[in-house]
Amino acid sequence: MVSLTDQGRSRLFKIQISNLNAAAKNTAAQCTVRPSSEIHNDALRAFRTALREGYTHHYQVFDKDSSALRWVHTLISNVKTFLLGTCHGLGKKHLQSYFDEFSFRFIRRFWPDQIFPRLVCAVAASNILGYVDLMG
Repeated sequence: MVSLTDQGRSRLFKIQISNLNAAAKNTAAQCTVRPSSEIHNDALRAFRTALREGYTHHYQVFDKDSSALRWVHTLISNVKTFLLGTCHGLGKKHLQSYFDEFSFRFIRRFWPDQIFPRLVCAVAASNILGYVDLMG
């Protein structure tokens, strides 16, 4: 998901691993998107069903050269580059954590002096992950 400013620039980017069914999309939207938000996406049936209530929902089939989903495509490309260049041999178990790290960095890209203090706060507030959890 990409949230845009009034000027059309991206400000928030969230990647959520889930199934492509309507229930998973609905859960992701409820956890991330403010009710009554305006949502634009492609015409995947799971989106149409999941986002039917509570949102102003616009969907259409986009041609591959359309700029409507430009930020989504740009950020997916950047995530691929990040994962292939930084994290070799990724497994499925920790993939969401790598997506979350990329999103964390992306959201704070214009405030580099705040990345470290906010990271320290996030780590201090998080659960401790033991070796068994990492390897199991």
